[in-house]
Amino acid sequence: MAIGLFAPPRKSDFHVTALIARWRAATSTFTWVNCGHPHAYLVDDDGNVDELVGPIHPPLGSPGEKPTFTPTERQGL
Repeated sequence: MAIGLFAPPRKSDFHVTALIARWRAATSTFTWVNCGHPHAYLVDDDGNVDELVGPIHPPLGSPGEKPTFTPTERQGL
């Protein structure tokens, strides 16, 4: 028997960092939102590395006011 498998969430001290992204091939648009995660890197077919710089929002589940997440967008990748 698994104890605590479906335990209720802990107090508000639990949070998760994430980088959520979407690629739209039809428009060659890459959009992302950074939620408390270090900046990500994009590596092209030739091995060139490009840092995906943009605002870093609070981690998901952070206490306090409900944050507004502003996506960063890059075209022509």
